[in-house]
Amino acid sequence: MAVGLLSLAIALSPRIPLPIVIPGRRFDLRVEDVLLLLLCTLWLVHLVARPRLTSAGLAGPLVLYLALSAVSTVASMLSRELPVSRGALYFLKDAEYLVLGLIVMHAVRTVGDLGFVTRITLLGGVLNVLWVLFQLAGGTRGPVIVLGTPVGVYDPPRLLEAYGPGLMGEVSPLSTGAYFLLVFFLALGFVQSSRSLKVAFTYGALAFAYCAGLVLSQSRVAIAGLLVLLGLSLSSLLRRPRVMRYLIITLLIPMMLTLAALWGSPELENLRFLKWEAYGRSMAYRWDVIWTPLAAHIPNSVLIGFGKGSLGVLPDMESGEAHNHYLRVILESGVLGLAAFLWILQRVIVLGSQVYRRSHLAVGRILGFTTFVSAIAFAVAGLVQDIFAPVLPNALWWMIVGLAGAAYRMERKWLETADDADQHPVEA
Repeated sequence: MAVGLLSLAIALSPRIPLPIVIPGRRFDLRVEDVLLLLLCTLWLVHLVARPRLTSAGLAGPLVLYLALSAVSTVASMLSRELPVSRGALYFLKDAEYLVLGLIVMHAVRTVGDLGFVTRITLLGGVLNVLWVLFQLAGGTRGPVIVLGTPVGVYDPPRLLEAYGPGLMGEVSPLSTGAYFLLVFFLALGFVQSSRSLKVAFTYGALAFAYCAGLVLSQSRVAIAGLLVLLGLSLSSLLRRPRVMRYLIITLLIPMMLTLAALWGSPELENLRFLKWEAYGRSMAYRWDVIWTPLAAHIPNSVLIGFGKGSLGVLPDMESGEAHNHYLRVILESGVLGLAAFLWILQRVIVLGSQVYRRSHLAVGRILGFTTFVSAIAFAVAGLVQDIFAPVLPNALWWMIVGLAGAAYRMERKWLETADDADQHPVEA
């Protein structure tokens, strides 16, 4: 129940700006932060009472990455180059994502809980789709709840701007697109696991709605991640005619009909991701204005980096985004931190693949698929954007990773205790 509430909080919680002074940064509180703090406290109490940690192979890389990040951040703060409040905020936010995954992995104990949280996550997506429709009908943009903001909290003002409809609690195009990308993959997993066309059509309709929300967000990074993964999945799907038939009927045909209905309309022409000449300009700008100047700083602290939150405040590093997450990691945590981060990605991809291919649980295969494809999508998107930095999609992504880890733990427990090798766990 608590993890289900956490999933809804991630999907719906608005930014709650607080008048806390942090150099070059606003301070936003979210409902999921409060829930996560309560869950973390309960988890630590449980670990003290029963000191057993199952991490699906993630504990080693997570601990190493956090340790290296802590060393680089503290060193930079001690040299007075990095403001203490900023370094601490960025480090703790990074740690929050990783701890969230471990907490979910341990808090979800039964197959019923897995199914419940997964469907609650889809419900959060449905509520956000309804909010997108409301914005389109009313010609408005913005979250459901607009809280009074202290003067100067959102500076520059573009932090509250969007290219298209946003989520109920978020307007950022990247966060909106990445959120809909994750719930799209989750719904696609249900389509693949469906045993009847009726069920497949239901989840296909959800996948179509989430895909529409993704496209309307006009996040080019999220759309690119979608296209890359669909391309990678095509060869696998062609070997599964039933799944391919379901996807064509429930997803591809509605997409083509929608595209045909909008062809030549002003709405379609105004979509920024269809302006192909902008891609070349964007890449040239990244290379000349952002990547080249930032990369010049790498030799100055190649091993451990400049600390979390250093981008945006240190001299000649005023750009708050690297627009390449791997460049960001190497600047903040050095080559050692980058190696640990890539280790985390590798372990998450392996976890998703193992659960997807080997799980006897339908919901396990769905979560394994979602974890696997979303990890690859985020890894590709990280080449041109700080994809692992936005709060909302990363909180949801680590929750999904935690659910896949819970499915992995349940599967291993069943294999260790089952008396009959032919006996399968109850399908979710």
